[in-house]
Amino acid sequence: MSRPGDTNHQPTGEHLVFIALGIGVEVFAAAALLTGRIPHSTTTGLFGVACVLLGIERLLDGSDVWAAIDATLAAYNFHQWWHGGGGGRTRRRLRSLRNRFQGTRRTAPATA
Repeated sequence: MSRPGDTNHQPTGEHLVFIALGIGVEVFAAAALLTGRIPHSTTTGLFGVACVLLGIERLLDGSDVWAAIDATLAAYNFHQWWHGGGGGRTRRRLRSLRNRFQGTRRTAPATA
């Protein structure tokens, strides 16, 4: 856990998997974008996933401020992904789920 005033804090080994996955997703997304393998909207979605992974690690480590910053960056990246064209298939899936939903009326029986 990080403590106030602890400037030499190193992450513990138990949470390094989140750091490794987050940085790995970021490097993969950047390399794929630079080589033209994925579009920009997909890259922002992957950056959002990386921010979530890094935010989880920072929450588990007790760095609440950095976790909040990661959450903000994840929300921004997911917003850019959704409105940048990356959320098209997801929107269609959500609409199809919405169309299958049939609400039932739940009212009390009218007895005299």
